[in-house]
Amino acid sequence: GREAFPKIFAPFDGYLERVQVENGDYLNQGGICATLIDPNPMLVVGEISEKEISLVELNAKAKAKLTSGKEIQGVITFVGTSADRVARTFRVEMSVENVDRSIRDGISASFIIEGNKIPSHKISPAILMLGNEGQLGVRTVNSRNEVEFNRIEILEDTLDGIWITGLPESTRIITVGQEYVYLGQTVQVQEIVSPEA
Repeated sequence: GREAFPKIFAPFDGYLERVQVENGDYLNQGGICATLIDPNPMLVVGEISEKEISLVELNAKAKAKLTSGKEIQGVITFVGTSADRVARTFRVEMSVENVDRSIRDGISASFIIEGNKIPSHKISPAILMLGNEGQLGVRTVNSRNEVEFNRIEILEDTLDGIWITGLPESTRIITVGQEYVYLGQTVQVQEIVSPEA
């Protein structure tokens, strides 16, 4: 016959979330009888693109915004080394103190990881152009007031603009009439200083 075990011990303290058996049920070895959750610390888990994974380091500071609007802070405790075969993204985990159990398991969040600083500019997506070889960029004006094309990369798309990189820290971007000028053309510039983004 089978031997009964009236007590089952978990390897950690936590909260009983779900019982998956009823009184009198038999389990095979390794069978699941209950789900325990240890909510402190809580892990915020996400995926990061292969283009950005090199910017993320272990123990980097990070913050997340929950769907409720609450912002939480933590530390990156895991950075995947192998990409998802389909999405080509890497798993990243942030550990967050959750002593008061205010963060629930399964809540959606978006998180921002402090990484290496990248020179970036916030612009309207309307001023993006394609170069002669199909590369994404913007038209700028150099110190001799000549039109140039600069390749850029989009870092983040927000409701009020896009964050791009690839331009010098200080640059003059053509924001009106960029489709009417050509490379090398000398133009008259009317500068508009925008507030810090």
